[in-house]
Amino acid sequence: MKADVEHVIESLLSKGVVVRKDRDLDYMLEVISYNKPLYQLEEVWKGYIILQDKASAMVVEALEPSEHDTILDMAAAPGVKDTLIMQLTNNSARIIAVDVSLERLKRAKKVMRMYGIDLSKIELVNMDSTRLQLSRAVDKVLIDAPCSSSGAIGKDPAIKIHLKDESWVGRFLSLQEAMIRRALYLGNKPYIVYAVCSILPFEGEEQISKLSSTVEVLKPRIPGSPGYSSYGPLARKFKRFYPHIHFTQGFFISKFRRV
Repeated sequence: MKADVEHVIESLLSKGVVVRKDRDLDYMLEVISYNKPLYQLEEVWKGYIILQDKASAMVVEALEPSEHDTILDMAAAPGVKDTLIMQLTNNSARIIAVDVSLERLKRAKKVMRMYGIDLSKIELVNMDSTRLQLSRAVDKVLIDAPCSSSGAIGKDPAIKIHLKDESWVGRFLSLQEAMIRRALYLGNKPYIVYAVCSILPFEGEEQISKLSSTVEVLKPRIPGSPGYSSYGPLARKFKRFYPHIHFTQGFFISKFRRV
């Protein structure tokens, strides 16, 4: 929203940060080497660049936002995906950004403002999105659901400790299912992208497979690997990103609508 890619590359290089363009996303740069913490860069705190995992950006790409869309984000904080939606739509989409945490929503508003987002196009809603009632139609729904974060072990090895506790992992499943079902029964049958930063099938393939009789599963038009093959032909309509293959966090991404 604020800077030209080529200008950013030159500016970073002058500060010892070596980057290369991503082969799939023309706005994304892969950091090859650097000599000081990236969050200290002037480009970060001025809102010229934002630190984001490529797989996370692919969640937004799967949504295919357009300038005339009204988009519901059911777990909006910290707002990074919403800034990308607005970047891809030239600040023209409308977003209903819902989050259960008021403090996180306040921080998301600051993030959006820093990155040049037109806040008049954003409605911030502090509530439990599983209980959301809308008086207007939405075109698309983004569910970047709370999850085990098992896909982020490379970034935070301490996650392994939580994964040993089955009850801790299991508590996310009912929340994920409730968010999906709330989205499915919005009146106008919007397109839904459901994603989790998880390598666990019961947070990904399993959640969508059990809905197969009530939804049309669509193959997201993004790169990546298919879902786990044990889920049969349906797995080819899912997308997965893996640290050892795509050099990203582990992510599951799906797209569907109610039939």
